[in-house]
Amino acid sequence: MNFGQVIVGAGESLTALGQAVGDSTIEVAVAHALSPALAEMKEAILSQFNDLSTRLDKLSSTSEGHGRKIEAQGRKIEAQSRKIEAQGRKIDQVCEQMKEIQEDVLALKWTQANTGLRFYNASVHTGLRALHKECSGGAYPIGALPPDDIFFPESEKKLFAMTSQELAALAAFYNKEFGTSVAGKAAFKAFLCGELV
Repeated sequence: MNFGQVIVGAGESLTALGQAVGDSTIEVAVAHALSPALAEMKEAILSQFNDLSTRLDKLSSTSEGHGRKIEAQGRKIEAQSRKIEAQGRKIDQVCEQMKEIQEDVLALKWTQANTGLRFYNASVHTGLRALHKECSGGAYPIGALPPDDIFFPESEKKLFAMTSQELAALAAFYNKEFGTSVAGKAAFKAFLCGELV
């Protein structure tokens, strides 16, 4: 029902009633005339309120359902993330193991490559040949030879004439400990000749 029509109708009824009974009973007449319209308005308002409440309840129920679904999906995503992180850690471990195996293979390769050089160094006393680096660590990769800026003695005489700094540079290059002084030089000669690997 249109509330505007109700109010207009009620106004017309009040006008007619006021003319019929006079001003002295106008309040009673107003109450009497408006009672049906107000009751109808009240019912209409209550109906709209109930309809709105029902819609809100449905919306709330739907929202709660969606919220529970979102929470469940969130838990699944967290579980998957934990699995992925665990798999990532396993992959890292495998990569580290593969790296170690690769280094071991390279070390074996260059140790074998140095066999002929060690035989030469042990049998020929007129000269010494540099060995390939056999182990990881330090500034140079496995398989490298001493660069030009690191002194390498090409004879036994030059080896025992090396300074402590020159011997220390070779020890750092090969990532080996030879010691210092005459004992360190003797250890380096043993390393070159295969007596100390």
